[in-house]
Amino acid sequence: LAEAFAEYLHKQARHDWGPFSLLFLLRMVWLALWIRWGDRVIERPLLAATLSALVGVMAYEKLSAVALIPGHLLMVFGSVRRPGKRVLAASAIGLAIGMAPVLIVNAISILRTGETAVQRFMASPNAALPLARLAELGQFLDLSVDPAFRRSILGQGAAAWAPPLERALVLLALAFALWAARRSGDSGARRLLLACAATAAALLLLPAATSAHHWTLLLPLLPLALVLAWRRLPAHTRGHKLGAALLGVWVVFRLLAVGDLGRALAAGATSPQWSPALTTAARLAVSEADRTFVLVGTWGLATQIYCLSNGRPGFVREMWWEYPGPKGLKALLPR
Repeated sequence: LAEAFAEYLHKQARHDWGPFSLLFLLRMVWLALWIRWGDRVIERPLLAATLSALVGVMAYEKLSAVALIPGHLLMVFGSVRRPGKRVLAASAIGLAIGMAPVLIVNAISILRTGETAVQRFMASPNAALPLARLAELGQFLDLSVDPAFRRSILGQGAAAWAPPLERALVLLALAFALWAARRSGDSGARRLLLACAATAAALLLLPAATSAHHWTLLLPLLPLALVLAWRRLPAHTRGHKLGAALLGVWVVFRLLAVGDLGRALAAGATSPQWSPALTTAARLAVSEADRTFVLVGTWGLATQIYCLSNGRPGFVREMWWEYPGPKGLKALLPR
């Protein structure tokens, strides 16, 4: 519930549309299978391969999702028991199958442009050391009611009280999950917390600076770790009651935040980057598709125009993705 009612989830779905929704679905299936089978995953090669394949496909949706791989390995193979060779091999094969689309896209990119999509991702590398980038961790604390991201989409920030309350709740949830996992001895909760730490470290080691939408990878892990540890505490104890109260306050707060977001959307709030005028312009271009060519110079427009044109080949080109400079502009135009 804490994940499903995160305001950021709904804003990001508006921001990245289908791709983010697909990533959320894959992440929930991945976690559901892991919760269902737990330590028995290492006894079932096919299940281990399926979980690894899901992580690989997530990396295709967003390349930064490769940061989930260390956490995934800790979750699946972090139990006391040693996995067999068949399970390890199946997991490696599953990961390779899941990442096949990424490999294919990079191969096509090499044929077309002479460089990989990964190299494009590293076009503006962040030279700062991981320790110097620890400030990026703050983006995780703001995920639910990130005022900057909300302003970029809706043209208005969040209520002044919402961001500090969300940060306090996330920090309290982390502290309680650590205490409850140690007190209850729940191995699943411990592995999830280790997975959180490993994923955060991997994000900080990425060659490019991270933004808030990268840190959504951590969104479901912390609430789930809290619940797994809390449910193993003896009922009617102070710890159990404290955990129930914390979960209740967290969910209610996020419901209020989502309600506030819903009111803004119902009122038609939007920033210039998300103005309905862009859709009107795209529909006008599509209505004259036989004699129109769209050259997009910024991120976030080409996919929508392409969809409105029903996938018309050659109708849209993204100048920002492969811009050769003013002298090479003619190369992007249809012949």
